[in-house]
Amino acid sequence: MRTTKATIFPFSWRLPQKDRTPSRPAVPGEAEREQRRIFWHFLLGSVFLAGYLGGLWAGRTQEPEFGRSLALFYMDSSQYLAYGGVFGSLFSGSFLQLTTVLLMGFSALGVGLLPVFFLAKGAFCGLGAASVYLQGGARGLVVHWLINSLPDLFLLFVLLWFALRAKTMAEDLGRCLQGGSRLRRTMPVGKLLLDYGLALLLAALLSALGAALAVIFAGVLL
Repeated sequence: MRTTKATIFPFSWRLPQKDRTPSRPAVPGEAEREQRRIFWHFLLGSVFLAGYLGGLWAGRTQEPEFGRSLALFYMDSSQYLAYGGVFGSLFSGSFLQLTTVLLMGFSALGVGLLPVFFLAKGAFCGLGAASVYLQGGARGLVVHWLINSLPDLFLLFVLLWFALRAKTMAEDLGRCLQGGSRLRRTMPVGKLLLDYGLALLLAALLSALGAALAVIFAGVLL
């Protein structure tokens, strides 16, 4: 009767081997990317604030006639009578600003243009606030904040979120032009356009809310 090897050696003399499969490391650069996102949010927000303060200073030194015309435009109660007109004005402005950020994402210079955009936006908002304050005092400034600046603040958060998506696309284009990497077939064009559509949807909802608040506050305060 043949005796098999398994019968003679019923037990294995080999020591149990440890699983040498390396544990899957964390996604490389994830922490660094998160830090960069926080940094860019802080940077663009700070640039907007710097532009706003600069606009306040410029509003104090501007020509009185220009400031009076700008204040009258903001405080004209007739433009806040119809909800549809206010919503259309807010959403059209949101559409133009979000489309501008989108176009910056398709430009290799977009990384440098985004801070310029937020600086100019802050300066324009500050200039309007200074003009209203010089003509209407503290009460006029409070009314301006409730009617005009509050919807702008809603839009600012959407712009900051979408600007980081556009910056990623602009960085990829910049690396391709510099020869640091080859043009990828899977560049985040579709994702950027999807984020653009989501940003427009958020802007429409916030414009609807801002228009309702503007009509209510204008009816009470103007």
